[in-house]
Amino acid sequence: MNPQGSTGPEGVSIHMLQLAPCCVLELLLEVFVARLHGELSTVNWTTALVTLIPKVSRATSCKDFRPISVLPVLFKIYEKWLIKISMNFDADLLNRLPPEHHGFRPGYQICEAILVTRLAIEKSVEFRMPLLCIKLDLVKAFDRVFHSGVLSALWHWGFHPLIVRAFHRELADAELRFRTPDGILTDSIPQQRGVRQGLL
Repeated sequence: MNPQGSTGPEGVSIHMLQLAPCCVLELLLEVFVARLHGELSTVNWTTALVTLIPKVSRATSCKDFRPISVLPVLFKIYEKWLIKISMNFDADLLNRLPPEHHGFRPGYQICEAILVTRLAIEKSVEFRMPLLCIKLDLVKAFDRVFHSGVLSALWHWGFHPLIVRAFHRELADAELRFRTPDGILTDSIPQQRGVRQGLL
């Protein structure tokens, strides 16, 4: 994570944690392990603070604002830790994905998928064979994902039950608070779909 990144709503920054003594980091690890096992319910752990930044002067409707979401730094670190240990439970997990799966996969790049598509087109032309290509791009895909779908995918790909339950807690506890341009902070509202920055 970028040490120059913004401070979270809880007032903690990556730079602060880099300067923290080992005893603080050990305590933080104990908190993470307790949270993983469902033994700790942290107030405001998963609440994102969304600030509405006007894109135009005299903004009046929702489309006139750009929402900037800031999560607690400790929550972002916890989720990166959670993803890392999920790979430790099953080192072969990524190898079970089909080779066509390039998104968010270490060692794979989208340019490889483009190259394969181009080769298929060239061969189709060379051998005068019909070829059907479909490009699917979902608008705001990460904002629209249903939590039940994320959890079903985790079960399907064989993630350890402890990990799936941990992600379920994080998704179920997800909340948003909005800061309006005039500085008013709304009450928390549940986030019932979409994945958070850095999650999965």
